Order: sequence, then C-alpha cells, then structure tokens
Amino acid sequence: MTRVGIIGIGHGVFGRRSDATVQELAFEAFRAALEDAGIEKDDIEASVIGSVPEYHKQRSLPGVVQEYLGLVPKSTWLTEVACASGSAAIRTGWMAIKAGLHTIVAVIGCQKMTELTTPEILALMGRVGEVQWESVFGTTFPAYYAMFAQRHMYEFGTTRKQLLEVAIKNHFYGAKNPCALFQKEITMEKATASDQVASPLQVYDCCANADGAACVILAGEERAREISSKTVWLDGMGCATASMSVLRRPSLVGLPRASWHRKGSRCLA
Repeated sequence: MTRVGIIGIGHGVFGRRSDATVQELAFEAFRAALEDAGIEKDDIEASVIGSVPEYHKQRSLPGVVQEYLGLVPKSTWLTEVACASGSAAIRTGWMAIKAGLHTIVAVIGCQKMTELTTPEILALMGRVGEVQWESVFGTTFPAYYAMFAQRHMYEFGTTRKQLLEVAIKNHFYGAKNPCALFQKEITMEKATASDQVASPLQVYDCCANADGAACVILAGEERAREISSKTVWLDGMGCATASMSVLRRPSLVGLPRASWHRKGSRCLA
C-alpha cells in the first residue's frame, strides 16, 4: 500500500461570518490549499467533508460544497463524529488513498454555527452524548467537561491555575494567527476573573460558537513526490471508540486502551 502525505493546507478566517455561506467558507480553505499544493482543482479526485450538519440551515453538506467547489461529478462524502469529525475525515481520505481508490483527495472541515441561537447550539451539542439517560437531564458540553475536570482534579490534584494556563497558551498562539477567532492574549488575572460556566470551568476554558473552514490535500506517494517537496507523511493513523454514555465509562479521566496479542496468524483483542 502506498504512503499517504499532506501536500497542501488551507485555512479560512474564523468568526461570526455573516458575509459567507458554509459553501463559501469551504471555498476559502480549499482555494488556499490548492495554492499551497501548487495544483488545480481538476487534479482532485474526491473530497471528504468533516462537519456536523445539524448546526446549519443547509442540512446536507457534501453535495452543495462539492458543487460550489466545481468538483461535480467526482466522489464526495461526509464524516460526522462530533468533535472528532475533522480527524475522522482525514483518516477517511487516508484510507481511500491507501486502498487505491483515489490518488489525490481534498479533506475539508467546514462549520457554520452562528445561524442558530446559542441555546439551540447547546441543546444540539448536549444530544451528542447519550440521549436516553443523560441529555434529557440538561447536560451540555461545558457540563460534561466540567465533570471530567472535577474528577481529574480529585484524582491528580490538578489546580484551577493549571487549567487556566491552557487557555492562556491558546490565546497566546491565537494572537499570532490572523485567521483565529480570538486574536488577543489574556493574563492569568483576566482568566481568573472571568465568569463561571460550569464549575470548575470558566469563560476562557470554553470554546465559542464560530464559523470557519480548513482544508488539507492528501496524495499517494508517487503523486506526492511529483507535486511537492514539502510533503508531510502520514505514516500511521489510529482510531478507537469509547462509550458515549458517561455513566458506562470505567473512568472519567482517560479512554480505554485496546491490548492486542498476536498468536500465530491471529490477532486477539
């Protein structure tokens, strides 16, 4: 099987993008990725869209994005696994090239979250978790992660300052990125004084709803070496799942690990 590499990347501006539809957001990132790779759109054989369609007025995304990018009638499909949609899309494109189905694939993550109100978005996010026994009690993403944070603090002695240092680091790098939603640094004092969202998480611990898109272009080794001298090789991509239900998780501070034992020609999990 061929190696797979990234030959181009593109990133649009994130924010409240009332000036652009989700198709136009995807186009921004796609155009930048083509320019970075030094290829034309006709070189693209297929696209994978990573997104959560429920957040959009446009319910089905791959077809309209594909059409707007001028890639019809080539293959396109959607990957949606909540916050992991982007990495799942990259792995899907990687597998398509590994399998020999395609040589060059555009992987596009695009999301327009500001067409709905914040309460609507929070309700949709809450239903990413287990609906029968959990989200009906009002769980939201901040509430879920607050439980994880509380447990981590209990088991490992993690402090509020250590959690806030993550937000400070994120804003430090955001200030250097002209495409970032937030482009100002914050201090520990400002982060500490921010409003509480779900104990122990405060405003700067939580991400904001935004619109934006990013794109990577993947290629098999032969084509990648013909096109690019700066290919980033994806020599391995793992994938695993954990219980979506918090009540069924054996731990709130980690994910289960699959241990593989080889016996003759068989792999036993």
